[in-house]
Amino acid sequence: MGDADDRQADERAVERIHSDYEHGASWLARAAVRDLARVAAAKDERAGGAEERLARVRALGQSLAQARPSMATIANAVARAWWAGASTAGGAQAQLAALREEVRTIDDGWESASAGMTNWARQAVTGAVYTLSRSGSVERTLAALAEERATSDTSDTSDTSDTSEPLRVIISESRPGGEGVALARALASEGAQVTLIADAAVASFIEQAALVIVGADSVRADGSVVNKVGTHTLALVARAAGRPVYALAERLKITAASYPLVIEETRPEELLPAPTPGVTPRNVYFDVTPPRLIASVVTESGPVDAEGIARLAEEAERAYRSLMGS
Repeated sequence: MGDADDRQADERAVERIHSDYEHGASWLARAAVRDLARVAAAKDERAGGAEERLARVRALGQSLAQARPSMATIANAVARAWWAGASTAGGAQAQLAALREEVRTIDDGWESASAGMTNWARQAVTGAVYTLSRSGSVERTLAALAEERATSDTSDTSDTSDTSEPLRVIISESRPGGEGVALARALASEGAQVTLIADAAVASFIEQAALVIVGADSVRADGSVVNKVGTHTLALVARAAGRPVYALAERLKITAASYPLVIEETRPEELLPAPTPGVTPRNVYFDVTPPRLIASVVTESGPVDAEGIARLAEEAERAYRSLMGS
């Protein structure tokens, strides 16, 4: 491929991330680091190829890190992959190899992350769960619980706890986008008993839940959670009802303190299909839930406290600064 073809391929990769509103942050981050690995594995067809390829990897990583500013997980993942290469001695070829290996580690980590979260959930979930949107971490965790309970031995009459019953889940439809509807269908197919409600009905149903479990597009260094719009409202209602709120987030979602907080707005026609004089639709897709409303952030290693979040944020900071050159 020539330089023009390389640029076009990289631009397409960035545009795929930028325009994808179907998948969550973890899925998009994996797609982003795989694009880095693709470039890092390209054949060198000219002198100085490895050095040029490394420069291209960095430029692509910088563009990917800024493609979806509300999803810091993407920036975290590409920065971590870059840092693994940049901090390796032995020249450009060794750095590219280290980057590719780190991408494999990141990929494998996401595949196994749900096991740790599911272990936590087996103990924590003793009643109905309230959730919203369609976090991949939440879906995998609740689907695993639902399947386990649906296939468990129900002949043991000595077990009268909720864990011997089908998993019960209350899900807000999660407009705009309606991802909660897709999650409801997915969990029902795994054996969960699902109640799907309008977003505005949260106060009417929250007391039927024992706890709230949400996902996170990112976790800020201070422990605040950036997630689908409606999460902050849900957390406020849950606090008033005395229901704890847990955010499931892989450690890669804990972001550098210097990463800018940007709340994305997207297609206004989702709110107002036909433009109307005097009406300005504001289609905000994310909000920020302060740490005082979150009982705990739960990673693949279990709940993490404020000190642990700060430590992971410092690690993310080093990688992010290395990638962005600051």
